Amino acid sequence: MIFEIDGGGNSIRHSHARPSIAANNGATEHQMMAIYGWESPKQAALYTRKADRKRLADQAMHLLVPEQTGAESVSLSAQKTAGETINGKKDL
Repeated sequence: MIFEIDGGGNSIRHSHARPSIAANNGATEHQMMAIYGWESPKQAALYTRKADRKRLADQAMHLLVPEQTGAESVSLSAQKTAGETINGKKDL
């Protein structure tokens, strides 16, 4: 089955962006095989591996930030008065 995207005869099967979108939205290899008419999971795996790697990285980004308790937290925007640097010394 081929679905028309536009009047120019382009189909979902022949658009390279569509498999990426399907994989990024969580489509499995076998679902993509059914959608695009692929007989082997190899083609679908190209898209799902990339999408899975991106999804896993997005989910793990919080692991790069050290865990802090309330007493250990540090303000990222230190206040200073006119003429002072952040460490309290006068600007020259």
